Amino acid sequence: SMHSTSANQERLVPQSTGLYQVTAQTLFSVPTAALDRAFGFRDSSGSNIGLVSVKSTSSDRLQATGFKRFDVVGGYVTCVFISDGASTQSASTGVATTWFSMVKL
Repeated sequence: SMHSTSANQERLVPQSTGLYQVTAQTLFSVPTAALDRAFGFRDSSGSNIGLVSVKSTSSDRLQATGFKRFDVVGGYVTCVFISDGASTQSASTGVATTWFSMVKL
């Protein structure tokens, strides 16, 4: 019930108020030049949570963790992938490689 497969598929939505741990992992593709990459979370207010970044010329497996307190029901968290503008940048969709989870603490 935290994730809808029909509407707003990119969001995890808590079903009650409280403190949540958000964790995700991704594998970025091999770039042709050194890229600045960032990976993490954005909440429904637009704030970044648990953002990690790296600059490299190889495939990168990044994992991010963040914490968010929801004081009212209706907020959400999305996973954010940021690259320095390379049009060929991609993230793996493999189940064992890229995932996104949220757990109430």
